[in-house]
Amino acid sequence: MLSKITDKGYWVSKHYYWQSMMHYLWQSLKYRSFSYFSICNPLIHFGGMLDDEKTQVYQLIDQRYLPVTIPINGIEDIDATQLGSSLGFPFILKPDIGFKGYQVHLIRDQDMLAQIKETLDYTQTWIAQEFIDYSREFSILYHRSPHTDRGVVSSFIEKKYPFVTGDGVTDLKQLITKYKSPFINKNQLFSDYAFRLDSILKEGEQLILHRIGNYSRGSKFYSLQHEIDTQLSSEMDRFHNTTKEIDFFRIDCKADSIDALRQGEYKIIELNGMKAEPLHIYDPEMSFRRNTISIYKHWQYIDDLVAAKRKSMDFKLPSTYEGWQALQHTRRLVP
Repeated sequence: MLSKITDKGYWVSKHYYWQSMMHYLWQSLKYRSFSYFSICNPLIHFGGMLDDEKTQVYQLIDQRYLPVTIPINGIEDIDATQLGSSLGFPFILKPDIGFKGYQVHLIRDQDMLAQIKETLDYTQTWIAQEFIDYSREFSILYHRSPHTDRGVVSSFIEKKYPFVTGDGVTDLKQLITKYKSPFINKNQLFSDYAFRLDSILKEGEQLILHRIGNYSRGSKFYSLQHEIDTQLSSEMDRFHNTTKEIDFFRIDCKADSIDALRQGEYKIIELNGMKAEPLHIYDPEMSFRRNTISIYKHWQYIDDLVAAKRKSMDFKLPSTYEGWQALQHTRRLVP
């Protein structure tokens, strides 16, 4: 815990949470509803704030943007031969309801799948998903008011996976041991790389430790706000036009370059609704003042969208009791 509280991202997360809570409580009073935000994405459970299912969200997206995905309802559905044949190795295994990379696994082979199977909670649904091998991972936050021709890209970042660099002398186990990150699970890495821990990387040679782009798993986020332009915004407008009533979202996607992304050559691995954060606030160069302004604008965008949607549609908001149930369900699934 001590190492986490010395990490800037830990405090950025706290900053976002407490400032967001003030905005949320004020707007809840304003709209006389604790679930007022649900109207932004009416076809997603609670607008994508709590225990929405990924498989539910995927059904609202044009399938050409998505990797091949197979729902898993029980242990009998986790068949290494069948999944390997359908998806190939490696593939991603993750819970249908999850947050911030919790229990997301990159399955490299049948032996690893057999090992992971023993740790899974089969009271919930899991997803096996094709691994997208585009070289870079991005996140884009977007919103669009009803009856407007263009939306707004409010946050754009690149995720950098954790990596070690060889010096021609130090073995891989020592490089992992010395790697500075309060969030990365080094014991899991020792297990993943057990077959080559005594190997020595050449001087300057880099090894990516894993390709799961979450801050809570050791990845770093770098702002690309300066790359937001009409071409990127137009591509997000095109994507939005193919979705079903998702007007506030953040996509986590893979592409080989920013230009490829602008041209629609990407695959979406996650779409988060109202729980989405403006991830550029986690850039190491962002100041407390700039983060405060970014968080304020984020919630102002939500407030403006809610106001516009209330004028344009009739939508029954979930009750406070339903919200409480969803919150408790989320807490049970994601400790």
